[in-house]
Amino acid sequence: MLINKPIWQTVIEVLIFPPAFNILLIVIGLILMKSWFRFSLFLIIASLVLLYILSMNVVALHLARGLIKYPVMTPESVQKHPDAKAIVVLSGGHGFSGKPYTLQRLETAAYLQKLTKLPILISGYRSSRYMKVVLKNEMGSHIKYIEDRSKSTGQNAVFSAKLLRSHKIKSFYLVTNGWHMKRS
Repeated sequence: MLINKPIWQTVIEVLIFPPAFNILLIVIGLILMKSWFRFSLFLIIASLVLLYILSMNVVALHLARGLIKYPVMTPESVQKHPDAKAIVVLSGGHGFSGKPYTLQRLETAAYLQKLTKLPILISGYRSSRYMKVVLKNEMGSHIKYIEDRSKSTGQNAVFSAKLLRSHKIKSFYLVTNGWHMKRS
């Protein structure tokens, strides 16, 4: 069952992370500009510098390492799991515009299918039909199952599990990004 959070909780979660947090600090700095000029100026400059630092690729990659808890798949690790009967690929959002992480997932799924000869299940809302075209036409893969109702990672899990169970599949490879694996 999916849990719906109250709107206030979602708003707070959005506001405490960059870039919203930085923008909020800049707005506060602008509001306080007349009464506390030096503090406001410090707040605005610190927010802009922090925003710049957090947007740097080297910093983003370093921070993302903390999210990646699962090992990268290798041919050797694939051989350790012969009981898997399918490959499940999660879409990278509602639309598909050739997002790099979605394309990486598709490349990984195609590679994994070449190694294992297992069927692929594509899970995603509107992007699933585009993913199918890319996998089939660009990567030469065969897609056996399509789950195109899910609008969130939680729904990906629920609807894909139902589809897999209907085909008696209990074990599968999940293809997503390392930073997304914990949610998946």
